[in-house]
Amino acid sequence: MRLTKPTGFLSFVVQQGVFFTASYEALRDSLSTRLLPELGVRLGPRAFSEITGERVKAFLICGRRTPVNVAIGEFIDLNCADDKSTGLKLATRDCTQRFRRSPDWFRQIPGNRLAFWLPEKTVKLYEDFPVLSHSVTVKQG
Repeated sequence: MRLTKPTGFLSFVVQQGVFFTASYEALRDSLSTRLLPELGVRLGPRAFSEITGERVKAFLICGRRTPVNVAIGEFIDLNCADDKSTGLKLATRDCTQRFRRSPDWFRQIPGNRLAFWLPEKTVKLYEDFPVLSHSVTVKQG
């Protein structure tokens, strides 16, 4: 990120687990203070012909390196689309696959996960029913 201008853009494709798995929470926290997502696309499986299998799911993120925290990002869900190119074209017209989310919206979800497709009612559950590990010590046994 240091190579990006202060208000410049940075884009990358990673396995979608980086944005959802608990083991990457520290990375997401760090990114959330340095990168303002303006476009996110959950590509899902079969996004690249060179990479096969259901287990490899890709996520595209484009963001601005800026301290401003007021922008609303556009997020598209192509996880179930067989043809990602056609799915992306359709998503520009079909609002059911497009979501507008702010950084504050993501902060409501424990672990700062970029689960943009969650309905508002589901996200509100985190407020009404805090994550158990926030109030008790979880032990293995």
